[in-house]
Amino acid sequence: MTTVGRAMDPVGSNIVPEEEGDGAQHLDDLLEEFYSFMYEKAVLAGPTGTSPSKSKVTGKNKGGAGSPPRGSSLMHDTHNKQVVGGPSTTNAPVSTSLSREVMDALLPPKTWKDAQGKWQRMVSMLPATRTETQRLQETFDQLLKLHQARVHAICPVREKFFLQVFEELIREVSCECPERGLMLLRLHNELRLTVEAYQTLYHNSIAYGRQKAVQAEAGIGALEKEISRLKAERELLESKKKELTHKVMFLEKQHSEEEKKRQLRHAHTVQFLQTQCQELELFHREMTQDPTWK
Repeated sequence: MTTVGRAMDPVGSNIVPEEEGDGAQHLDDLLEEFYSFMYEKAVLAGPTGTSPSKSKVTGKNKGGAGSPPRGSSLMHDTHNKQVVGGPSTTNAPVSTSLSREVMDALLPPKTWKDAQGKWQRMVSMLPATRTETQRLQETFDQLLKLHQARVHAICPVREKFFLQVFEELIREVSCECPERGLMLLRLHNELRLTVEAYQTLYHNSIAYGRQKAVQAEAGIGALEKEISRLKAERELLESKKKELTHKVMFLEKQHSEEEKKRQLRHAHTVQFLQTQCQELELFHREMTQDPTWK
């Protein structure tokens, strides 16, 4: 079985009509063919169930609502292709252990309502041929291209089509071995839960970030006021610092001048006292040497 894994190959890029109406019709045909690989023809639920020939269904079950059942001669009649290179669809062997109840338990049928009543589309129990798988891959690539699905990052369109192809792989494996199909279904559900957990974590992270941003914005006003107050206080302190610096310089200069004057007075006093001391010593010698002085 050919692996369906390419995302943006330019398959069928030359078949998109230029007119908008034709493009929408072509897209509907591709969706119908894409879903017809997995599901049988839609029927009205009930004893008078009939198959619509050209009915259109809104919603996610729009594509493939009026597609013919698998194994009929009208399968893929839009592309005029004939199944070759593998066993025919009508003669493809179906696992004896696979029943409709098991298939419905693995992949439940699609149901919807419209003006005509309640419709039901069962999952096909016939395995796909190699040619059908190749056609599924081409249709898959064309749908990704027409819907402009992103190759990287989160893309709901790409996720939807990949999940549909994954379910088709589960169906084909279940046709051969229901046990392997069940294992693939468990893997599918586990991966889906993991992706949902990551998405929940991502959205919670965004909400937490927004909450913190709102809280930060709420505190910006108070912080700006505090910053303005601190700046004003800093300017006041700087002006006081300059004033005190000038005062210190003035006091140092005044002290230096007074110190010089004090030293000068001290020098004059010392010189006067020394001169007076010398005169007194001279007078004392003269008096002691004079015999008449007594």
